[in-house]
Amino acid sequence: MGIRHILETGRRLYRNRAAGQKKETYTPLDAQQTQWLSELKENGVVKIPGFLSSEECASIRHTLNTVMDSSGIPALLATGEAPKLGWDTGKGYAVWSDREMSDTRIIHAEVIHDKIRAFNENNRLSDVGKHYLQADVCVIYTMANRVVYKEHNKGSGGGWHRDIAYRRGFKAMIYLCDVDIHGGPFQYIPHSDSALYHLFKTNHPDQYQFTHEEVMNLINGDESRLVEATATEGTLILFETNLIHRGKPIAEGCTRYALTNYHNF
Repeated sequence: MGIRHILETGRRLYRNRAAGQKKETYTPLDAQQTQWLSELKENGVVKIPGFLSSEECASIRHTLNTVMDSSGIPALLATGEAPKLGWDTGKGYAVWSDREMSDTRIIHAEVIHDKIRAFNENNRLSDVGKHYLQADVCVIYTMANRVVYKEHNKGSGGGWHRDIAYRRGFKAMIYLCDVDIHGGPFQYIPHSDSALYHLFKTNHPDQYQFTHEEVMNLINGDESRLVEATATEGTLILFETNLIHRGKPIAEGCTRYALTNYHNF
């Protein structure tokens, strides 16, 4: 990796991070939010158990199954490649699936269940994002997904990636079922969002997708350096989207349900 590469990466980091910050005054955080913010800054990921009850999770799962199973996804997939944000149902939401039908999604899921709408409209979470990013964060939609085992599945998110090559980001996700090491947990490389990681570990400018082989090279083949965010149903996870991350490929016999708030700023 040459000096020109490092200088160009540094320029793009500055353009996408420091140059975009706005030193504004946002809604003050309470003690709980302040703790979340502190953990997010330190670790890039915060797990908050018990955000939804088991009964609420079961109700949402039932609704997701009903909507997804009646969506006609196989026929839609047969028409060609899925559009990035799915097929518009005409009911305020869209449905999408990868070609293997391992990862099925509902975009704008906030319109199908009152508890999803409450999650979408939770200003306490957006306020943490505002303080973290020093930007006016807002939710653009909530995505609900169901991931099931298919041979050679890539997990939720389609493999290792950053959401954007350099810019920091913020998402809030809720597991709607227990997620163990076999159940497709959120998996990431700690501190891979740092400027030093970008400067000395990125193969080329603007890289945001990574093969598994590239990730193994980044961690020198030591899989113990990967963190898997396993948790019980109803757990809220706040995370930095510039971490190199993925939904781990799900194992046979497992199904994972989750909600994710997508933020814009």
